[in-house]
Amino acid sequence: MHVYGKTKLGFFPLPLSEAKRLRNYLAFSSQFSAVDPCVGDGAAFGGMVEGAPVRRYGIEIDAHRATQARTLAIEVLQANIMDVRCNAESFSLIYLNPPYDWGSVQIGNQRLESAFSKISGCTG
Repeated sequence: MHVYGKTKLGFFPLPLSEAKRLRNYLAFSSQFSAVDPCVGDGAAFGGMVEGAPVRRYGIEIDAHRATQARTLAIEVLQANIMDVRCNAESFSLIYLNPPYDWGSVQIGNQRLESAFSKISGCTG
C-alpha cells in the first residue's frame, strides 16, 4: 500500500451510491444480524442495510471512524479485527471491504483481503 493509503489505515470506502445499488439485490424478510468487520464511518454498510429489520454490528480500528459509525445506529467495537472472535453463525450477513495490502507476520505475510476473508466470518 502506498504511504497515502497507510495514513488512512487502508480506508477507501465503497461509494454510498454503490452500496445502495447493492441493496437493491438484497431481500430481507425477518429480523437478522449483520456485521461489517471494517466498518469505517459506517456509510456504505448503513446504505446496504437501509430499511431492513437488522441489528447492525461493526468493527473499526480507527477511533474517529468508529465514533462516526455509531451515529448510524451501528454497534461498533473499536478494535483490530485480528483480535476479535465471534461465535460461528452469529451473523446472517457479512459486508466485507478490507484493506488491500500485504499482512504482517501475525497473519503469515499474506494478502490482507485473503486473511480477512478467512477470519471475518467470526468463526473463532
